[in-house]
Amino acid sequence: MLLAIAAGCAAPGPAPASAQVSAARFCDRPQVQDAGHQDRILRFAAVVRQELEASGEEIALISRSGVDLRNLGIRFSHSGVSIRDGGEVPWSVRQLYYACDEGRPRLYDQGVAGFLFNGDEPAIAYVSIVLLPHEAATQLKRVAL
Repeated sequence: MLLAIAAGCAAPGPAPASAQVSAARFCDRPQVQDAGHQDRILRFAAVVRQELEASGEEIALISRSGVDLRNLGIRFSHSGVSIRDGGEVPWSVRQLYYACDEGRPRLYDQGVAGFLFNGDEPAIAYVSIVLLPHEAATQLKRVAL
């Protein structure tokens, strides 16, 4: 099922009207982060990259908290596929991301630090890394690349 979702993301189309209304609320939020918060995120991103590297794997599923979805019983709001050698930087994260300036979803690659920025509550941040069995990891890497 995951491979079907990843493959279906390759050509995202326009978002439905209800998603556009929700996205407009998300896009209008102020994104203010002080230097202390940025420093913590950058140091944490280094730890996450070290853990990914130490895993010995080539690909991982990574999720983070960001948008406060506790009222829905959901902790993680952002997910992607992190690939050791899949982008411009080691362990870049490939994700389906809503491009506010374009008003539509897009596939987007960014480093781990960029992926971890912009959470609603910096004091309460969560990250999940899931390593897959070899065969599933090989298939996911092929599809993601």
